[in-house]
Amino acid sequence: MRGPGIVAVLAFLLVVPVLLPADSGTIPAPNASPGPSPSQSSSSAAPGASSRSSSPTAASATAETAPAAPQPAAAGSPRSPVLDDDPAALLGATLGELLGRFGPPATVYAVRGSEAWQDDVAFDYGPGFTFFLFGDRAWQLRLSKPYVGSIYGLFLGDRSDKVLSTLGQPYERLGDSLVYRMPFRGYPVKLKLIFSADVLVDAYLFRADF
Repeated sequence: MRGPGIVAVLAFLLVVPVLLPADSGTIPAPNASPGPSPSQSSSSAAPGASSRSSSPTAASATAETAPAAPQPAAAGSPRSPVLDDDPAALLGATLGELLGRFGPPATVYAVRGSEAWQDDVAFDYGPGFTFFLFGDRAWQLRLSKPYVGSIYGLFLGDRSDKVLSTLGQPYERLGDSLVYRMPFRGYPVKLKLIFSADVLVDAYLFRADF
């Protein structure tokens, strides 16, 4: 059940500073990165299931500061602020794997569903990507500003015509969103792209079996 899962994840985070070495090289937390407000429901809701809450509530935040002047990491390498162009392999990553690769998140908040078992925990990283956890595994990845990397050849800020020319016709159209079925990885993967004024502003990659 998701309610106990959130408690377990948050309890684990309380001991993260003790478990991680002081020179772990974590991603610096931004000056201000609060959890999404109810007014951001279109971009912060978990799109994998219609029964999930559309206006997550910000919970207590945790932040770790990296050593001064960290050296930039290569794309796709541990603790890199830019993920692989196809980041679907990160879906299903455990809590320990996320912390080991990216360090502690800048912000942690709860995403409340209409039922306790629909609750998620969100790990919001400063460079513009957020993982949503079910139990102790990531089931969804969100990319938003200020993320600068690509996803399947697309960048935030691209127009819908580039999306259509790159990925073809979507599996589904939902208002200002396009939903694509992505290559199967032992589990079904979908990509939801959200537009504002025909500009790509959010991308959600998620396991469709959650």
